Amino acid sequence: MQKDKFEIVLTDISMPVIDGTTVARIIRHRERVGIDPEIPIIAMTAHAFSKDREHFMAAGINGYAAKPIDLEDLCRQIEELCASASDAGGTNK
Repeated sequence: MQKDKFEIVLTDISMPVIDGTTVARIIRHRERVGIDPEIPIIAMTAHAFSKDREHFMAAGINGYAAKPIDLEDLCRQIEELCASASDAGGTNK
């Protein structure tokens, strides 16, 4: 059975069942088999204060896009994070 490999995770911070910081912690703490714990994670959020950013980074989130989403900024972050993961020799190629 072939498994898909993803290069990046985009998550909303405010979701009904599980929030984006919990998703990041699950990935980073290897609580799910088959998910690269080093995969870059970008949070999409309406929370854009510096204290929120610190909270996201502490949860293992690599970047965030404030709503309304600036598509150019989101694409730039995706390119930078995927390039960094590739340069680091991770499995996110």
